[in-house]
Amino acid sequence: MTVPAPVTGAARPGSQVRILIVDDEPTNLTVLRHMLEKAGYANLLTIDDPTVAVERFCSFEPDLVLLDLHMPGLDGFGVMSRLAPLIPPNGFIPIVVLTADITDATRERALALGAHDFLTKPFRYTELLLRLANLLETRALTLQLQRDNALLEARVAAQASHDRADDERRRSASLRIQALLDADEAGTATPAGHQLTMVYQPVVDLEDGRIQGAEALARFGVDADVSPATWFADAAAVGLGTHLELAAIRRAVAGLHMLPPDTFLSVNASAATITSPALGPALAGVPTDRLVVELTEHDFGIDPRTLLEPVQRLRALGSRLAIDDAGAGATNLQQILDLAPDVIKLDRRFLEGLADDAVSRALATALVSFAAETGATLVAEGLATIADVDAVRAIGIRLGQGHVLGEPTTLPFDPAAPGALVHRSHA
Repeated sequence: MTVPAPVTGAARPGSQVRILIVDDEPTNLTVLRHMLEKAGYANLLTIDDPTVAVERFCSFEPDLVLLDLHMPGLDGFGVMSRLAPLIPPNGFIPIVVLTADITDATRERALALGAHDFLTKPFRYTELLLRLANLLETRALTLQLQRDNALLEARVAAQASHDRADDERRRSASLRIQALLDADEAGTATPAGHQLTMVYQPVVDLEDGRIQGAEALARFGVDADVSPATWFADAAAVGLGTHLELAAIRRAVAGLHMLPPDTFLSVNASAATITSPALGPALAGVPTDRLVVELTEHDFGIDPRTLLEPVQRLRALGSRLAIDDAGAGATNLQQILDLAPDVIKLDRRFLEGLADDAVSRALATALVSFAAETGATLVAEGLATIADVDAVRAIGIRLGQGHVLGEPTTLPFDPAAPGALVHRSHA
C-alpha cells in the first residue's frame, strides 16, 4: 500500500502543518513523532502534561490534535471540555482520540465532547497517516470555504455599499435637477446657485467669414467641475433627461431673435427627446425653418430605424436634423445612411488625421461628395487653429465651428471676429 504524503492543511505545505500531540506516556509520544516525521510532518509539538495542553493549544495554534484519552489527573475528556470554548462555531480543528478503550460509551462521550476520529493503540502507521490525511484535507477545504465565504461577503458588502452610494447619488441628482427645472420655470436660480443658461458658438462660412448659424450649449452656473454633459447624463439616469433637454431647448430658442435672420440655430436632443411627444409643443411659435435639431453623440448605439418616424414629424414642422461627430464609428455612419440628415457635423478626432492620414482624407472626401449628392450641409467641428481651417477648406468643407472661430458666448455675436480670422487664413 502506498503511504499518503502530507496534505495541505490550513493552506500550508504538509511539512508546515502544525500537529499537537498530548499523551502522558513518553513512549507513545516518541512513536508518534517518529511515524509523523518519517511521513514528512515536521512541525510537531508533543506534551506529556495534559494540564498545559490548553495553554499550548492557544500558543501553537495547531491544525490537528492527537489526544490520549485516559491520562491521570486531567484526562482527554477534560482537555476536550477546556478546548471546546476556544474553537469558534464555524472552525474546524480535528481532534483524534488515542485510546485502547473502544467501548461504545467511551466513543459516544468523546464524540459528544468534540472528537472527530479515533486511533486505537498500538498505532498502525498506514492507518495513522490515512486518518490524518483525510482530516487535514477536510480542514483545508473548510478553511478555503471560509475564505471564499469571507471574500463573497466582502464583495456583497462592497456591492451593497456601492449600491447605497449610487442610490444616494441618484437621489441627490434627482433633487438637484428637479430643483433646477423648478427654478428655470420660475426664471430664477436654485438655492444652491444653479441656473440653466445658454451660450452660443458660431458656425462660420470658411470662405467669407460670415456667421451662418450657431449651436446652443447649456450651462448650469456654479460647480464648474461638473460638466454640462454630466448634468444631462445624471438627468437621464434619474428619468429627467427629456425634461432637462426640453428646458434647454426652450432656453436656446429664446435667443433665436438675436441671431441674424438668415442664420440657423442648432439645439441638442437625445433620441428620447426627439421621440417625445413634448418636443412639438416646446417648439410652438418658433420659426422652425431656422432650427436644426442635433442628435447627441451619446445616442450612437440606438437603432436609427426607431427614429425614422419622429424625424419625419420633426421635418414636417420645418426643422432640420443634424448628426453629430460623423466618422466616429460604424454605427454613426449607419445613422447617416438611414436618417439622411440635413446637416452632418464632422468629428474633431477624425479631422486631426487630415494632414497626414490618407484614410481620413479619403473618408472626409467621401463625406463631402455624399453631402453634395444628398443636399446635406457639412460642418467641421472642433477647429482649434488656422491650420485646421485651411485643412478642412482644402477638401471642400465650407462651414466650420470651433474655438479658433469663436468661443461659446452670449448673444449677440461680434460678426467681424470670425471674418477677420478667415481672411487672415486666406492670406
